[in-house]
Amino acid sequence: MMTQTEIKKKSESFKKWYQAVELLPDFWTCPRDPKKTDFVLSILRICNHQRVLDIGCSSGLFALAAGRSGAIDVLGIDKSKQAIEQANFVMEVWLGLGYPVKNVSFWNVDIQKHLGTFADRDLLIACNVFYDLGQNVHKLMEAVGKSPVHTMIMQGDLNREVRITNSGQDWGDNLCNLEGMGRLASKHGWKFREVLGNKYPVVIATKL
Repeated sequence: MMTQTEIKKKSESFKKWYQAVELLPDFWTCPRDPKKTDFVLSILRICNHQRVLDIGCSSGLFALAAGRSGAIDVLGIDKSKQAIEQANFVMEVWLGLGYPVKNVSFWNVDIQKHLGTFADRDLLIACNVFYDLGQNVHKLMEAVGKSPVHTMIMQGDLNREVRITNSGQDWGDNLCNLEGMGRLASKHGWKFREVLGNKYPVVIATKL
């Protein structure tokens, strides 16, 4: 088990964190924005007894929280090597604290090259990731549609609205707002079951 000094030193050795994870009491990996994380964390109870895939998992916050919420098995995927290193570090710390996250693992891969990963999953977490896929988001959604996945947790980010707008392409606002995520969901045979709104809107969608 790592000491508190070792945990802090290791955390601070990473150049940048994109998710605020509490590693020790009142010690976070980066400044915490409750609006960005708390909606998602509050609904991860639906991961209980599910096989979960978190794409664009970043530092592993949601994947690990899903594991703590009773998921059978959780796989977090991110194409960033540093993100996966951070996720494995967080998992090591949480295991040392006695958190039940032995059911979580992480892969450093590009989901676009591993669409078969959906084949043995029930629930998909996709938070702040669709904007990075461009038109390929439809290939991903088609793969999800053919898989056992029955529920998706999607999160947008209104701060990215300008960045990802592409005139003439219907994926331009897929991630940034509810309207865009709604178009994406309905186009591929999904419906909104629950919506939680702020500048980081969260949607639970289920197959029709």
